[in-house]
Amino acid sequence: MHTAKLFLYVNSLFILLCLFEASVFLINQATNGQGLTTRKADFGDIKPMSAATTNPDIYLLIFDGYSGNHALKKEWNYDNSAIYSFLRARGFFVANHPKSNYNVTPYSIGSMLNMDYHPPFAFAKLETKDFMQGVATVSENRLCNFLTAKNYEVRNFSFFNMSYDQTRIAPFYVVNIRELIVNQTLLARFTKDRGWKNGNGALKQSVIDDEIKKENRIHYNRIGQTMSGLLNISREKREKPVFIYAHFVLPHDPYFFDSTGRAYAEKEWTVSRSDKSRYLSQLVYTNSLIKNLAESLLKDAKRERIIVIASDHGYRSFEATADPQMQFENLMAVYYPTKRYPNFYDSISSVNTFRVILKDFFNMPLPLLKDSSVYIKVW
Repeated sequence: MHTAKLFLYVNSLFILLCLFEASVFLINQATNGQGLTTRKADFGDIKPMSAATTNPDIYLLIFDGYSGNHALKKEWNYDNSAIYSFLRARGFFVANHPKSNYNVTPYSIGSMLNMDYHPPFAFAKLETKDFMQGVATVSENRLCNFLTAKNYEVRNFSFFNMSYDQTRIAPFYVVNIRELIVNQTLLARFTKDRGWKNGNGALKQSVIDDEIKKENRIHYNRIGQTMSGLLNISREKREKPVFIYAHFVLPHDPYFFDSTGRAYAEKEWTVSRSDKSRYLSQLVYTNSLIKNLAESLLKDAKRERIIVIASDHGYRSFEATADPQMQFENLMAVYYPTKRYPNFYDSISSVNTFRVILKDFFNMPLPLLKDSSVYIKVW
């Protein structure tokens, strides 16, 4: 009898939450997310200083949760300068002290692609509706609007569905009601609810474990899907320019790999996200992927191409006493076919990355914004 009542309670709560989330989603879609999203204005009122002579392919490679070298030295006593030297030896500009502007992926990537900051937040702590409004800023963004107007194709190997190209891998940051219902952020609401906490503990843990295992398998498969898709496009011969956005869930948890790339047994994937030794091992393996990708993308180039290798934010699971600014220490490396970078600088933040690129290659007179970081409380 107790189990039947628990199922009735959970099902009722689930339906109510789904209705609430669906209504929030519809309102947000109807208003284009203007409550929180970056301003939608394009650059129609900004004219290039002169006509661009070439439209290079642009590769944006994001490595989720990859911390900058300063943070790695301070928190892990690990010197990651070898990957910086590797990239510089191949003509990349690598910033020594870059920063992300937000410590949450949709807001960080949204500000990067929109080349602007989000309006001030009305929330004290991130909830599902706020998260999804951040996702909307990636789905429709200034950079892709600008590039598609210049006859670029968009190829999307990220977690996000974008209006220019639906993701070519399994989506994670989803923007439709059906997926919202099973989104793990929604599931997390159950664990916060008092009635759910006081329910059958074994049942509760079983449901959560099954969802985590399912999502971890999908995450694991995304890595291979993204790598193969990216390399296949790199080898293609094409006339039209292309913008490729690829997003790797590395070195972010779940921790799938040791430092050599050997995959752990599946039962070990769910170790704590605060396991700093596992994080570092996965980062070391991520470096080998970055090296392979950089060399392949340079070797395969049949047209001029720009390559951006960056992270959305750094490691976030520090102790409560740690400086939250550590979460913004990230990776930023850029390759130009000219190998000259007059407008990049060591302390650049993500919001200015494509402002510089559009100025350098499309002669757009875009001023730099002040480099700053906005902390979002997640848990």
